[in-house]
Amino acid sequence: MTVLGYTGISFDTRTAGGFPGDNLEIYYNNSGTLNIADFVLLGSITSASYPVDWGNFDFTYTAGTADVRFAFRYTVANTNEGGDYIGIDSVNIRGVPEPEALGMLAAGLVLMPLALRRRRKLA
Repeated sequence: MTVLGYTGISFDTRTAGGFPGDNLEIYYNNSGTLNIADFVLLGSITSASYPVDWGNFDFTYTAGTADVRFAFRYTVANTNEGGDYIGIDSVNIRGVPEPEALGMLAAGLVLMPLALRRRRKLA
């Protein structure tokens, strides 16, 4: 997805409950490669705040204009003591429109009154 300036990623997630240690990390990559080393941590949800019931989380990407890839990484500090599985649902990526799209919208808004005035004269 190509974005300008910022974009948001939101999703619902939950843990199976009963086991401590669930952590989720959200990464982004704007280098255009699929190399794991090029992914940068955007944010995380730690076991202390991980919801047992579905909860919505929102993270904002502000690293500039780029083609962006997002990734989720599930980690457990100690699998002998905790961790089970998590669910992720309703992933939504919101981007800022490109300049061309904004220009078309502005032109349409400027020309709309002229078109309506002309239509009234013809009626």
